[in-house]
Amino acid sequence: MQVEYLVRISLPDEGWDVNMLEEACWKASREAGQKLFISALEQRDKELVVLANGENKGKVPRWLTTRLGHICFHRQKVHGGNAGGSYPLDKAIGLQPRQKATQWVQMRRCELAAWNTYRPAAELLSVEIGDEVSHGAIWYGVQKSGKALRKEEDQRRKAVFEYGEVFEGDGEEREIVVTEMDATMLHSQEKGRKKLTVKLGVMYSGKELESETAKYKRYRLKEKTLYGGIEDPDEFGEKLYLKSEEKLCLSKARHQLVLGAATPGLKTSLKAPTSWLSTSSIGSTLWSRFIRPSPTNPSWYRS
Repeated sequence: MQVEYLVRISLPDEGWDVNMLEEACWKASREAGQKLFISALEQRDKELVVLANGENKGKVPRWLTTRLGHICFHRQKVHGGNAGGSYPLDKAIGLQPRQKATQWVQMRRCELAAWNTYRPAAELLSVEIGDEVSHGAIWYGVQKSGKALRKEEDQRRKAVFEYGEVFEGDGEEREIVVTEMDATMLHSQEKGRKKLTVKLGVMYSGKELESETAKYKRYRLKEKTLYGGIEDPDEFGEKLYLKSEEKLCLSKARHQLVLGAATPGLKTSLKAPTSWLSTSSIGSTLWSRFIRPSPTNPSWYRS
C-alpha cells in the first residue's frame, strides 16, 4: 500500500526567521501525518469491505489519540458475510473495543505519570502531541496498564510458587547481583487515612565509575532494576525474586548479596532457589536457604 499527501508551507517574503520556519515545518509535518494516517485507514477499509461480502450499514466515526494528535476516522459497519465483526477495519488493524489511544500514547502516559502528578503529565503530553489531553485520560491509562501488569505478575507468581514451574531469565551469567530492600509508611488519601506499608526493592549487577577524569568520583548502578508495591511480605519477596530473575538472571549469578533494613512487615531475604543468601540487617547477619520445587514438594519453601 502506498499513500501520498502533498504538503506546503507559507512564509512571508521577508522578515521570517529560523523560529518561524521551525513552527511552519512542525505544523505542516503534523498535518501531513494526520492526512496520511486517515487516508491509509480509508484505503484499507475499502479493501476489507469488499472482502467481507456482507451488508453495509454505513460509516461510523471513531476517535483515536495518537502521537499526531486526536484523529477522527470513519469506517464501514458491516453485518453478515465473513466480516468477523461489525467493523472489519478495527479487527484488521488491531484496535480493541473501547480503545482510545495508540500503544505509543499509552506508554507515554505511564512514563510521564511516573515522574509527575496527573495534571502536569497531561500538560506535557498535550504539548508533545499538539492537542489537549485531560488529566483524567492520564489516570485512566495508568490504571489500565497497572491492572494488566498486576494480572501478568500474579499469574507468573502463581505458576512458579504454587504450581512449581521453573522460571529462569534469558541472559548471561553476572559476577554478582545485589538486591537492596526497604519499606516506608504512607497515609492513604481515603477517608480515615489508612496507613500503608510501601515496600521497595532495587537490584543491580555492581557499580561502575561515571568518569575517569572527574575530580570527584561518582558511581552508577549497573543494570538497575526497581520494584515496589503495597503487598504482604510473602508476595513482595516472591515478586521481587521473579523481577530479579527476569532482568538480571539471579539464579545464574556467581555471587548474590541481599541487603535489607530491619523494617516491620518486610522480609529480609528473597525467595531465591538453590542459593544461600547472606542478608545484612541492622546489627546482625541472617542466612536463609530456599529450595526449588520437587516431585514430593511442589512449592517453594525456606529451610
